[in-house]
Amino acid sequence: MEQIWQEIRAILEQKIPEHSYRMWIDPLKLDQVNHEELMLTAPNHFFKRRVTENFGDLISSELKRISGRKLGVRINVAVADKGPELKP
Repeated sequence: MEQIWQEIRAILEQKIPEHSYRMWIDPLKLDQVNHEELMLTAPNHFFKRRVTENFGDLISSELKRISGRKLGVRINVAVADKGPELKP
C-alpha cells in the first residue's frame, strides 16, 4: 500500500509548486491504507488544517484515480514526544 501513497506524492509533486510540495506534502507520513481510507500523519494541528484545506480534494481525487475506488483520506496529528521524565 506504500506504493499508492508514493504514486500520489509523485503526481502532487508535478501538480503543485515545488515550495508548496516541500512545505506541506513532503512532511506527511503514511500511517496505513485499508479498504476504506488512506491515513496520513501530520506534524501538528495547524499543518493538518492547512493540508486539508489546500490539498485535501487533490489528494482524494488522485487516490480515487489510482485506486479505482472512492476511499476516504484521514489526516491524524503525530503524538508529540514528551522526552524523558524528570524525577525530583
